[in-house]
Amino acid sequence: MGGKKGKGLEFTTRVNDIPKGSRLAVSTNLLGSIISLGMRATCQTENIVGDLTEKERRLVAARAILGEWLGGSGGGWQDSGGVWPGIKLIQGVPATEGDPEYGLSRGRLLPVHRRLTDDEAPASLIKALHESLVLVHGGMSQNVGPVLEMVTEKYLLREPEEWKARHDALGILDDILVAFADSNVKELAKLTTRNFFEPIQTIIPWATNLYTETLITRTKERFGERFWGFWMLGGCSGGGMGFIFDPEAKAEALNVMQEIMLKTKREMEDALPFAMDPVVYDFSINDRGTSADWCDAGASLCQSASDDASNSERPSKRSKQESLEEVLTDLGFDRKEHEKIRSDMKNGVIGLAQNRLPMDTKLEGVQSKDIIVAEDAVTPAMQERGLAELKKGTVGVVTLAAGVGSRWTQGAGVVKAINPFAKLGGQHRSFLEVHLAKNRNTSELAGTDIPHVFTTSHMTDGPIASYLDRVQNHNCKAPIYQSHGKTIGLRLVPTIRDLKFAWEELQQQKLDEQEQKVRDSLHTALMKWAEETGEASDYRDNIPLQCLHPVGHFYEIPNLLLNGTLRKMLSDRPQLKYLMLHNIDTVGANVDPGLLGLFLDGESDLSFEVVPRCIDDRGGGLARVNGTTRLVEGLSLPREEDEFKFCYYNSMTTWIDIDKLLTNFGLERSNLSDKAKVTEAVHKFSHRLPTYVTIKEVKKRWGNGMEDVHPVAQFEKLWSDLTSLDDMNCQFVVVERKRGQQLKDVSQLDGWLRDGSAEYIESICSW
Repeated sequence: MGGKKGKGLEFTTRVNDIPKGSRLAVSTNLLGSIISLGMRATCQTENIVGDLTEKERRLVAARAILGEWLGGSGGGWQDSGGVWPGIKLIQGVPATEGDPEYGLSRGRLLPVHRRLTDDEAPASLIKALHESLVLVHGGMSQNVGPVLEMVTEKYLLREPEEWKARHDALGILDDILVAFADSNVKELAKLTTRNFFEPIQTIIPWATNLYTETLITRTKERFGERFWGFWMLGGCSGGGMGFIFDPEAKAEALNVMQEIMLKTKREMEDALPFAMDPVVYDFSINDRGTSADWCDAGASLCQSASDDASNSERPSKRSKQESLEEVLTDLGFDRKEHEKIRSDMKNGVIGLAQNRLPMDTKLEGVQSKDIIVAEDAVTPAMQERGLAELKKGTVGVVTLAAGVGSRWTQGAGVVKAINPFAKLGGQHRSFLEVHLAKNRNTSELAGTDIPHVFTTSHMTDGPIASYLDRVQNHNCKAPIYQSHGKTIGLRLVPTIRDLKFAWEELQQQKLDEQEQKVRDSLHTALMKWAEETGEASDYRDNIPLQCLHPVGHFYEIPNLLLNGTLRKMLSDRPQLKYLMLHNIDTVGANVDPGLLGLFLDGESDLSFEVVPRCIDDRGGGLARVNGTTRLVEGLSLPREEDEFKFCYYNSMTTWIDIDKLLTNFGLERSNLSDKAKVTEAVHKFSHRLPTYVTIKEVKKRWGNGMEDVHPVAQFEKLWSDLTSLDDMNCQFVVVERKRGQQLKDVSQLDGWLRDGSAEYIESICSW
């Protein structure tokens, strides 16, 4: 302050056990409180204590909304109501003369906050709400930003169904105001429930999830007519929510809702991003808005709160380290290999910069002779040949399910395979259920069950096994195997060199000057954390699930050899000759008889499916590298713009000739029971492939509902690099995008639903 070092204001804030992304408008109102305190301390308000004036409230809201925008939060003016007292209506208004937006924009940036009068929200309404509303936090925490971006997109596109739903929602709001004036909470419950299931889900299907709808179903089953309705708060359900009951049932509901939420959370906590156990809140209407009182207690109150937090964390930190050591021992963690990785990373032998091919590498797009276009190449004879092989039982499926979907939930550590990602066939379906439904559909076509392998890791094996047991394999009759990969890595604190490369060398969106300052400040803090923690040191200060990582999808097929799964499959079905390998998130890939026949006709060792690239596809693709056709990973490209030379994107779906692949490993079927020989062959083969370093984000949960996000480094070897080996006979087949698209980010779902891909999935599934 005043340009003097060490001079300024320090604020200590505390939010009582509510996580980020809570849907309770915490961030905007907390920021508003901080801003108002700063204004009071610097004489920008009429009074140091007490309530704000209307003019001051508007200034606080404007600054808070700007702060949310700069910080990239999902908050905004819809969350700023806590600055004002009572029940209020927040409305956008046209810009008028005197507004800064006038002549530039039809609407005004800031809304009008109008407190409802005693006639519009009588005291009897407040009493009725207290008697019927059970306010809860379901425990889920996620970034609502992608959902809000979809809302904006739908508004701008003016698509007919969504536009009608928007006007339906406006009509429901009018009816809600009537219910308020009449103190009719039962009618209010009907309206909020209808709003959730109709207009909101028409505009954004992803506002709901399996957890929320299960809570609603179980509450209906328990309370019957005494449960009046559901009230979604915020941009997504699963966090802040309201359940409205007959007043005579509320006392019971306060206890029962805690039981229902906790039971449901226990069933789904591996599949959905939970930040804490669910809670039921006491609540009251704030009649003052953002206000301040003077406290003479000094710093002791804040100090005691800090001591409580640190003291409560110490025992759990010790237990975390002990349990991590136990897990590493159980998995046969290769400490020698880990130390080599650490040393190489610290000394710059491997790293983000070293991932890249030499700058003089010649990269070109492929030519027509390098690819086979499935739509043109598949003949009726190939279709018949593929179907004949299916009927003979020579084909199996391998689905890669070892990952925890870091991008899918932004580091929350859920098991992506069992995440109920979309409504298909009228119900929420997990990725795993979709793959089993496709298996059932093809098995019915062939008249023979197709063996199905799910490759797992330490992070996913137990949850997937529990899930399959709970849902009884979704009534799929095919043999199901779990290939538990015990090749595991321990994450490392990234080096400053790699962090700078990730933030300064790799392309990033150009931000507004103020937003860039926020980003730069965050990057500085994270580099300081890495330096203080120790560059390339083990990342251990978290639960084991967040400290460990899978070491790349190359190892998934070798793991079939190492853990005996392939040997068992061949013993159960000696005629097995071919495998179709695909990612858990490549939901459109099925055992298509025509593509199988095309693979057999080509007589290759491996056949990789690629799709036409779209603008959002990142991660490399099919290319000519120094004249050789192969798949190239995005992180290995010498220049990021090289990616735009490629017309085809890797779907990861691969058809495998089992015996030919074993030959490449120096093995044959009869060797698979010789564990030492298999292990030696896998290690020898793996050294032929490059080792990549990547930066991932992980969430560290602490306290109750609090979380931090840290960057961590991990290494991996990738399956597609097999195409770089001279002695591996590979072919590349172009398939339709709806078959080969990978769902890596929640923001893809809306486009995936609208472009017909979801409808296609339903057509190849038998539920």
